[in-house]
Amino acid sequence: MKRCRERTWWPCDVCGKRFDRPSLLKRHTRTHTGEKPHACDVCGKAFSTSSSLNTHRRIHSGEKPHQCKICGKRFTASSNLYYHRMTHNKEKPHKCDLCSKSFPTPGDLRSHMYIHNGSWPYRCEVCGRGFSKQTNLKNHMLLHSGDKPHDCPRCGKKFALLCNLKTHMKTHESKSP
Repeated sequence: MKRCRERTWWPCDVCGKRFDRPSLLKRHTRTHTGEKPHACDVCGKAFSTSSSLNTHRRIHSGEKPHQCKICGKRFTASSNLYYHRMTHNKEKPHKCDLCSKSFPTPGDLRSHMYIHNGSWPYRCEVCGRGFSKQTNLKNHMLLHSGDKPHDCPRCGKKFALLCNLKTHMKTHESKSP
């Protein structure tokens, strides 16, 4: 009869979490030390794991291997597809303890929490308005600069935000080319 050997565990000295492989413990330890030994050769951004770096590289290559079966939208990371799927089934499992509002992703809940604590991580240097995401600040700055990088291919009208161009394009749908 074959005997199973007892599993060996390696505990984290900081938080006590246990791992069944030393390599997993080493990777976990980086969450405490902040060590990020894997750097992107294009932009220099550093990551704690090689898998995170590989996912990041897709931003530069444009590769989006994860596709939604419902709407066809593509994503660089499987986790982004996972949270995107929740938008189709209206699932919002992440609930705010202060106001009971619910969100589909943990990131959306974190962004919402800035409303309650008022400490916005990204601030406009021109007007002082706060934002929960760097992307939102970047889009906001287009209002101050007057830059309109998105052109309508049908009529040439210019837009600061891509979402506004997409909305505008719908006005051409009922018109013949």
